[in-house]
Amino acid sequence: LVFFYGGPLSTVFEVLSTKNSASIHLKTLTMNTANALFWTAYAISISDIYIALPNGVGVILGVLQALLVLIIPKRPLNA
Repeated sequence: LVFFYGGPLSTVFEVLSTKNSASIHLKTLTMNTANALFWTAYAISISDIYIALPNGVGVILGVLQALLVLIIPKRPLNA
C-alpha cells in the first residue's frame, strides 16, 4: 500500500528538477489523498495501527505533492 501512495514520488523529483508541476495529475492526487485520509480516519476510529500507518504515510505524501502544486507553478509541457 505504501508503494501505491509512494509511486508518484518520481514525479516529485521531476517537479523539483524542472520547476514545473504540470506532471502532477490533480484529480489523481486529490482522490488518492482523500482515500488515504478516509482510511486513516477509519483506522484511528477502530484503533487499527496496521491500517493507520500505511494510509497515514499516504496522507503525508499526498499533502507533500499538493504543496508542490501550490508552491511551484504549472507551466505547459513542451510537446
